[in-house]
Order: sequence, then structure tokens, then C-alpha cells
Amino acid sequence: MCLGILLSDVINYIIWVYQYVYNIYLLLIKMVKKAGQLKVGDKIVIGGETLNVESTETSDIGKQGTKKVRISALKGNGERVVIIRPEDYPIG
Repeated sequence: MCLGILLSDVINYIIWVYQYVYNIYLLLIKMVKKAGQLKVGDKIVIGGETLNVESTETSDIGKQGTKKVRISALKGNGERVVIIRPEDYPIG
């Protein structure tokens, strides 16, 4: 009885460690582009929806001290989405 409880606890702990290490691996290895690196035709995911980049424009340095990127993208249903982010903002 006691051995069964301990064995299940050990298995649950091993599974938890595996999931934790795998999530860290995904964060470090996953290819994430910065907003300034996006090109026409790139696919990005925002809010769980896949968007196709239609155009990008980069502004000059403003009050905040960074360039801003205006990203125009299309959803799958044809709806246009405009996103404005700092040039070094990570977009997956």
C-alpha cells in the first residue's frame, strides 16, 4: 500500500519535471522574430489566430526612444488587422 503511493508520487514528479524541461526547451529554441524583422508573407500568431503579414512600416525614433513598427496583417477570413509595436518586440 505505502509502496504504491510512493511509486505514483515518483511517477507524477517525473512527468512534472519532463513537462517543465520541455516548456523551457520550447521557449529557448522556438523561432521568435522581433517586430522589426517581419517581412511580407510571414505568418504570425496573435491571440490564438494566425495572421499573414501584408505590409510593415517602420517609423523614426520617437519620444520613447525606440522605433515603432506598423504591421498590417490579414486574418483567415480576410479581415485586416493593424498592430503597432516597438521594433524589438518579440512576435511568434
